[in-house]
Amino acid sequence: MKNLIIVVEAILYLTGASSLEELDEETLCRFERLESLPVLINYCSRNSLKESGLVSAYQAASLIEYRERTGAILSETELGLIDGFTPETARALMPFISLESESTPGLNTKKHSRSELTMNGGFRKSDGTGESASVRYSYDNRICSVNAGFKYNGKADGSVCATFSGRKAIRLVVLGDYNLSYGQGACLWSGFTLNGVPTVDAIYRKPSGISRSVSSSRGNKYRGLAASFATGRFTEDIFYSYKELAGGNIGFSGKSFNMDLTAYKGSKGWGLGLSGRGTLHKTDIFGEAAYTADGLNIIAGAVWNIAYKVKCGGRVSRGKDGYALAAGAQYKYYSLTVEYRNEFLKIILSGRQPLTSEKAAVQSVLELKASARKQEAWKTEIRIDSRNTWNGLELNARADILWNKSVASLGYIEAGYRRDRLYAYLRGTLFLIDSWDDRIYVYERDVPSSFNVPAYHGRGWNASIVLRWKNLYLRAATTQYPSGSKKPKAELKIQYKLVW
Repeated sequence: MKNLIIVVEAILYLTGASSLEELDEETLCRFERLESLPVLINYCSRNSLKESGLVSAYQAASLIEYRERTGAILSETELGLIDGFTPETARALMPFISLESESTPGLNTKKHSRSELTMNGGFRKSDGTGESASVRYSYDNRICSVNAGFKYNGKADGSVCATFSGRKAIRLVVLGDYNLSYGQGACLWSGFTLNGVPTVDAIYRKPSGISRSVSSSRGNKYRGLAASFATGRFTEDIFYSYKELAGGNIGFSGKSFNMDLTAYKGSKGWGLGLSGRGTLHKTDIFGEAAYTADGLNIIAGAVWNIAYKVKCGGRVSRGKDGYALAAGAQYKYYSLTVEYRNEFLKIILSGRQPLTSEKAAVQSVLELKASARKQEAWKTEIRIDSRNTWNGLELNARADILWNKSVASLGYIEAGYRRDRLYAYLRGTLFLIDSWDDRIYVYERDVPSSFNVPAYHGRGWNASIVLRWKNLYLRAATTQYPSGSKKPKAELKIQYKLVW
């Protein structure tokens, strides 16, 4: 059973987010899938590594070159010594990768295939009464995968895709829904992107090229056919989405750099972009120049890895909204970022203090985040999070105070127990938020593959319980407003998951 504190910290590090509230449904579904079916880094191709979203194109090329030169990677320590990686990166990757290889004695390839059928039913009562239902099927192995989902929550939505992953000339073929992300997003980026620069690790975006759909919602994905090919150090991507987009990308990976050229014709016009990333000593330098229907877009920046868990960096960009600047520094568990764009200023100071060692029986982490942003007026927020685990028991808490048009506050305590295929979590939340402009977002535990980040507003309390017994999951929640300022809410979800 993987330690949840380690998994959450790994997700935040790899995405560059400072909290789970900053992520989206597709990203959390992808990490959930990777946790249950880790990437075989000693087996998979460069494109499969990049498509996973865990590493950059340069890191994927560097890992493949190391693997071809020295053989299979045998430990977390060895992974952290590869060019482009650090001990911190290797540690964050461990929950989502496997170090097994084709030469591993007794390797069972069937263990790396997984079929999953998920059925959901739900009921929600607030201003109106509504039912929800969804069904999702997924199959994954080292060569192909299928994901098909449909859900209804007032309106119908669905997503379907099938993929083939090869190790020779044809590296990836996707039929159905997919995302495209190249460079730093100046030319083409349809997948998830953070709102701003909450941490130093968010200064540089990790493009995954063509990536499959892993959720039941279409969102802003493209629907059609996409394929990726490899010729030596070159990769060639082509993609087509009916009435939306047609184009391609050509990439080259050198010993210490990578470059790629993207071109497309879309419903809103055409686009052309050139991007690159390289490493000089301990500094990662990146940039992109693109011309799209929005005009000329330029992004350039660098991140200096001074020592283990010590880094600083910055980037500058120019687009249709003018210039934007971002800079940040990290020292061990503490970081400071500053962002300025179009008369908008945002400053974030965050700290994370492990209260126990990683090998201790009790795992405890205390986090502090203070942010201030100014557009028309200053908006300041101070947030404290505590996460603790011991022998399957968990105790989590949060306190949040925000100053803007008024003073808003929110706090919750969550207690839980987790053991193998059984868990139970009970959470109680109190909130005092008079203005909608001061609303506070909270990530809430839910049934698998469900994204739940409500915006709290008003004066009241919330109670929720989340249960799992084998393949059956349940969530029940209620939100009450004692003053009668808003109507109460209630929610019930039941999910059954069949895995084979």
